Amino acid sequence: MGYIILHNRQDAASRDFVAGLPEGGGHQIIEWYTDAAAVSEFLSTYPSVYPSAFPSVLIHRADKDVPEAADPVSGEIVPAHTIPAHWELVRCPADLAEVAAIEADW
Repeated sequence: MGYIILHNRQDAASRDFVAGLPEGGGHQIIEWYTDAAAVSEFLSTYPSVYPSAFPSVLIHRADKDVPEAADPVSGEIVPAHTIPAHWELVRCPADLAEVAAIEADW
């Protein structure tokens, strides 16, 4: 399955990103300022994310366990906790390899 890509065709970086996508990748490209129906559906499906730059690529973050650690500035102990699963946007990636690296880094 491909990514959902939020696109602004008036933005050069967004045009370059979309033009560089491999054919047949199964990506859904939503033209943010011209496809009102797709934008409305996206916002109702993913109400917690909104683009602040283009292109933006939607990724899913699974639950992540964070061990207890000391804050490097204050020295305060931050207890172990779990960051709950959520959707987020990768803003202005250069290419899909950058998106994949961000996903893998999680």
